[in-house]
Amino acid sequence: MNPERELFIIEIFRDNFTGFPEGKIIKSESPDFIIRRGPKSMIGIELVQLLPPPEHHYSYAGILKPRYSYEQLLMTIRLKENKRKNYSNPRFNELWLLIHFEYLEGSDSFNLNNQLEKWHFSNGFDRVFLFDLFNSKVYECCHAYQKD
Repeated sequence: MNPERELFIIEIFRDNFTGFPEGKIIKSESPDFIIRRGPKSMIGIELVQLLPPPEHHYSYAGILKPRYSYEQLLMTIRLKENKRKNYSNPRFNELWLLIHFEYLEGSDSFNLNNQLEKWHFSNGFDRVFLFDLFNSKVYECCHAYQKD
């Protein structure tokens, strides 16, 4: 993904997430963004597009399909969890994972909040967010738990 698109996504996320911290957004490589809140206070944000469902030849990346939503999220989180150790740095106070998607297929019959309350995703990120770009909605995977 090009840097302009990444910056566009992080700015829309900031505008739609009321808990977004004050501070300067700095484009980085690993993680993708750093929020500098002060000389000793930084949050790293890794940005990733939702992986396509297992039957990816029937869909495109960025579309969350109710039938495969758990698998899509699990595989996306695992992909970034494997890379997290490369940019886990003691200088970060927190490390966030922001998974963005463009469309929730069948959203009229699928409540993502209800599903997220049931699902558990083992990971080492401090916070994991899903960001629906089309509807500008932010979901937090509040039941993600830490593993070493």
